[in-house]
Amino acid sequence: MQLDIAGMVKVHDIFSRISKQFDELDSFYDWSKTIGIMCFSDYPEVKKIPQSKLDMMDDFIRQKSAMLQNRKPKPVEQVKKEEPQKALPPPEVATNMEGKNDEIKETRERI
Repeated sequence: MQLDIAGMVKVHDIFSRISKQFDELDSFYDWSKTIGIMCFSDYPEVKKIPQSKLDMMDDFIRQKSAMLQNRKPKPVEQVKKEEPQKALPPPEVATNMEGKNDEIKETRERI
């Protein structure tokens, strides 16, 4: 599945918000553990989204948008007009067959 740049930006924003929420949740769990609200085994493990992955997504979006901005459509004047195509000569086999057809007609006339 390929996303356009707007879709990529939305995905990056979602991952950034989720990363922030994970950080806040982890802080809350740490605070709860220090107070002793629940047993340590009752807290789920929070796997954070590394900042390096978010930075990599951001770099990819920037590169993709730069590539699309550099790719500009050619003006109509610069588009090379196509030359009319020339017809190919008939194949040699057909030419040889025509001669043989004449020979066959001549032999039939003799008979």
